[in-house]
Amino acid sequence: MENINLVECLGYLASVLVAISFLMKSINKLRFVNMVGSICFVIYAVAIHAIPVALINLTG
Repeated sequence: MENINLVECLGYLASVLVAISFLMKSINKLRFVNMVGSICFVIYAVAIHAIPVALINLTG
């Protein structure tokens, strides 16, 4: 069985959430899903020491 990297999975989850948010018709749902995706990206970026990625998601 392949080793599952939770940090990498978090990065994929963040990407999927941000992508899904663009498909939302309701602005409230869009903002919520995008916010959750951005939070996931910040955690992911800190875990892999990618400070520029964390900063851009904190300001968005």
